Amino acid sequence: ANRNLYDYILSKADEVTYLAENYYVFCMQKRNEYMVNKSDCVLCCYNGKKSGGTYNTIKLAQRMNKKLLHVQICEEPKNGGNQIIMFLDKIHYSI
Repeated sequence: ANRNLYDYILSKADEVTYLAENYYVFCMQKRNEYMVNKSDCVLCCYNGKKSGGTYNTIKLAQRMNKKLLHVQICEEPKNGGNQIIMFLDKIHYSI
């Protein structure tokens, strides 16, 4: 089911960028760095934990002076509750 959802999401993408052909130890960190570099704004769902990939990505976005929007989806998130979504200023949003 997860693979089907992944394939569906890919089929709807305007562009797909592959940063590596295979998984390696720091590939998720490199992905996050790439997305922050390419983004004008970072929308994050963050549980406040001061470690891990989401925390590191938020700190990177702050160092790069990116717009940062925090959203709390639920009180007790599953799987740590951390997700990062990047988007360009061309996308209109409201808070």
